[in-house]
Amino acid sequence: MRLQPDLCFSSVIVAVLFSLTSSAALGQSDYSHAGIIINGRTGAPLQAEVSAWASVNEMNPGRTPCPVFGDKPLGSVVASKEGTFKLSVPRTERTFTDTYCVYNFVPRVDTRLENVTQGTRIRPTPVELYERSFSGDDYQAAVVSKLNDLAYIRDVNPKEFQRVLETLGKSDDLYKYLHDLPAMLDVWAKPRPQQKPE
Repeated sequence: MRLQPDLCFSSVIVAVLFSLTSSAALGQSDYSHAGIIINGRTGAPLQAEVSAWASVNEMNPGRTPCPVFGDKPLGSVVASKEGTFKLSVPRTERTFTDTYCVYNFVPRVDTRLENVTQGTRIRPTPVELYERSFSGDDYQAAVVSKLNDLAYIRDVNPKEFQRVLETLGKSDDLYKYLHDLPAMLDVWAKPRPQQKPE
């Protein structure tokens, strides 16, 4: 028995549409985010292990070589020789926590990373890790650099900076700690002239 041409054509169309919609659904289950990891002191790329977690609460702090934030990470990869990596995070998670670990470097934990758009890059770019022996003038220079970064991003949009602080404070009861940050940055970025002793 031969099928009618119209029926065969309709069956093919239905199969193709089903395949396309199924593939789209699978492709939309995760958002991917790319990043790069470097040695914060030398700028050399690092092949660190990167894991994404749903929680911001560490399990058994200090008892594992790399911090753990749950029974299983949302995703885990090892960066390339160039320090680049790409993580896939289920789009059901609006935010996630990243951990970065490599031998002889202090593990890094970045919390509250956004997962609302496909392809958003991992911030900061690049991610900097520091050796356990990092200290002295280089350490001080790194601290000064981070304070300058914070002061600059505040100056880019002071109203938005204040809004972000208020939003973070409401969600995690941090506002009483963040409240004084703008004033501290004012002093940092525009230090008052020292008074000469009488």
